[in-house]
Amino acid sequence: MNEELQVVKNELLAAIQELRAERKESEARIVREVTQVVQKVVHDFETKLLTAFLRWQENSNVKFQGLKADTGNATRELELRLENVEARLEEVEKRYLSGGGPVQ
Repeated sequence: MNEELQVVKNELLAAIQELRAERKESEARIVREVTQVVQKVVHDFETKLLTAFLRWQENSNVKFQGLKADTGNATRELELRLENVEARLEEVEKRYLSGGGPVQ
């Protein structure tokens, strides 16, 4: 009977070792699978975030270009007005200095 108990005990120890090995393999597989899922989720999130940022940047660039064009147009308009005022002032100075008197 002692020998039978020893055989059963040895079989149980072998089964326990086998279960421990299977548990370690299962844990490693679960860790790998969870890691892959997390990496995919992070990648998808980064892609969505970068895509949204790109759309925002494109819209901002369009607005900035419009603002830049508006500013450029205003600057050119101011330059033209200033040139016009300078020409008028020069004409007034010529008349006044030539003895023509005040310009009416």
